[in-house]
Amino acid sequence: VHGDFKIKKEMNVLFKRVFGRVSKSVFSGNARNMINFFRTPKSYTINLFYLKHPIRQVASSHRTMTLSDSSEINDFVKVERNPLLLHCYAEWSENAKKLDALLSSVLPNKYPHFPLMRVDIDKNQEFAETMQIRSVPTLFIIYKTNVIDRLIGLPDCAGIDSFLSTATILYDSDKLERDLEEEINRSLNQKEDEKKIEALQNILKKENYNEKYNDYIEALIADTYFTAGNVAQSKLCLKQWKNKLPNGERDPKASEIITKLSEKINSSQSKSAEDTLIVTLLSHIQKSPEDLEKRYELVLSLYKLERYEEAIENCLDMLKINRNWENGKAKEKLLEIFESLGNTSEIVLQARRELSS
Repeated sequence: VHGDFKIKKEMNVLFKRVFGRVSKSVFSGNARNMINFFRTPKSYTINLFYLKHPIRQVASSHRTMTLSDSSEINDFVKVERNPLLLHCYAEWSENAKKLDALLSSVLPNKYPHFPLMRVDIDKNQEFAETMQIRSVPTLFIIYKTNVIDRLIGLPDCAGIDSFLSTATILYDSDKLERDLEEEINRSLNQKEDEKKIEALQNILKKENYNEKYNDYIEALIADTYFTAGNVAQSKLCLKQWKNKLPNGERDPKASEIITKLSEKINSSQSKSAEDTLIVTLLSHIQKSPEDLEKRYELVLSLYKLERYEEAIENCLDMLKINRNWENGKAKEKLLEIFESLGNTSEIVLQARRELSS
């Protein structure tokens, strides 16, 4: 690790733990890269230093990892967004050594974004069987936990370029998505809701995002309208979104946003209706305070909206007016509220004192 920065004692301990397992590592960037690079079940403490220590950029940003245990591969694969290269080698193989030298010269200059993992198949024979390795060297492209392609034997530079063309296409596609996420985050970090929506709409107009990601951006705009308090416009956007494409062609992230937005709108509408009902009931009870049927209906509405203190107060009022109304229905509801809040709740303790008096 290169850089002039202060490292706390805990980070020193962590580095010793990491480099005890990783025999060769060239790394640059910032602490976020470091987390993605080294995150394993044994290195969770790195989160304590999240983005606190800048690291000097070095000439090559390529990463090479020699793994002593194949089980570590899953840890790296899960957090790495870029295509990964997996070199399965053996110490006795001259071709594997030549491939190492070729990759060391080609990757840092032409493909710096593709991490290289090395696994000795003689030390990980079960893994070699799982990957169906019959010859070394064997080079894999892994992307988002899937094996995309494999190359057996020792290629030349042209062969490496041809093999990595698929990985390059995948990286370029993913880069567009990363750029989009950055623009969206900048838009949503705007202080004013109107500016957030305007920024998202400007993203939607861009040609490089429009065709592939407009479904996702439109879902975000609908959700942002709701957050801004413009429920009517949010519902309109939601309706337009649902009528635009069949469900089978939806972006999964967009569908998730819309599902949650629909739930929030329904909950909001339900709450609005309950609020209206409560106002009506309060007006009636003010005129007819001994109408226990309406008062009990008020208790149910208040309880539904989690306005527990008001619900308890009205239950106590009912008990004062007629303790045995409807076979003690008010007391039964009161005890149900107590149980839902828990016996240690201050509201419950106060109500029990009033009830006993």
